[in-house]
Amino acid sequence: MSNKELFTKNMLKISDVAQKLGVEGYVIFEKITYNAESLKDHIHKVQSIRYIDEEGIELLKDIIQRDMNVAENNDMTSESRNGNDNVLADSKGEYANRLAVDIDIFSDEHEFLEKVRKIEAECVELEKSIQNDRQLLTELDKTIMRLEYEIRDAFQQKALIFKSKENRSV
Repeated sequence: MSNKELFTKNMLKISDVAQKLGVEGYVIFEKITYNAESLKDHIHKVQSIRYIDEEGIELLKDIIQRDMNVAENNDMTSESRNGNDNVLADSKGEYANRLAVDIDIFSDEHEFLEKVRKIEAECVELEKSIQNDRQLLTELDKTIMRLEYEIRDAFQQKALIFKSKENRSV
């Protein structure tokens, strides 16, 4: 999908979606990860940047609201069980595990982006090297042309000197 098509579909980057929905970026990544099947047609990657269309944003909004309601209900349920710490500890442990997965995914993506940046820097250096080589070749061509001209000129002068000596001797 081209950038022009993205802008005509009013797609937003993940960071912009997070800001629009009033949550942190990791929350959006978490919801995308755990709801990949329902969001896959609404997420588009262009030059390693993920964009989400309007329908995807609405789905994310609903998912976040649903998860917040479930969390509130879990809190009320755990309180009604006279503070059953095991349930709360389990939900915190599960959340920590999901967050660890998200961090791994983010780390992998971060490492990938770092590798891409490194490759881009190497490409820039190669381009500079090629440009320098081109400049050297151009200078070499100019030098060769100048030397060829000087050699031709020297041969012409030698021929003139030779002719003048022949004319004197006759």
